[in-house]
Amino acid sequence: MAYSMDLRKRVVAALKSGETPAAVARRFDVARSTAGEWQKGAGEGRLEPDRPGPACPRKITPADDRILREQVAARWWHRRWIGG
Repeated sequence: MAYSMDLRKRVVAALKSGETPAAVARRFDVARSTAGEWQKGAGEGRLEPDRPGPACPRKITPADDRILREQVAARWWHRRWIGG
């Protein structure tokens, strides 16, 4: 779930004011671990959410991608031409 920057800032502010992580988590309806991660991130100067996307790099090379696209296009044309 994506949380707003406003919520992240309010959670961090509550933690900085001395509230316990459990109390803050209950009040803002987030997990204690999430509140702790946001606090740690704010201390490191990064409160923004991570960029969505794959955690690992693509396993297909650009050359493999080109070959695969050519094969799909050829099959599509064949089916369209034959009518199958």
